[in-house]
Amino acid sequence: ARSSQEQLVSAREILQASEGTANQAVRAYDIAEIRYREGISTHTELLDSRLALEQARANRVQAARDALVARVRMALIARLPLAGTGSSATTSPSTATRRTTQQTQQSATSGLGIP
Repeated sequence: ARSSQEQLVSAREILQASEGTANQAVRAYDIAEIRYREGISTHTELLDSRLALEQARANRVQAARDALVARVRMALIARLPLAGTGSSATTSPSTATRRTTQQTQQSATSGLGIP
């Protein structure tokens, strides 16, 4: 549980950092586009800036996925039956996992504009 909590905190920090990086990449691409249009830079420099932007966006999506997985893992830990306590969950772990996975997929795809 402690390890999962640490992973969640780390994933959230990485997600925040990737947001800033993605914003900087957008700004850098806008500047590169203007420079190219004005004849100050080359097409290769514009393409390099575009590649950096796409990589920053991909990193942001990966960080969002990692944060979501960590959050789901923490939610699932709460549903795990503890050995020796004599209590059992009202739903089976596989059913709970399936429901959480479906909810996670729905929330992740709706945030990305995927039907």
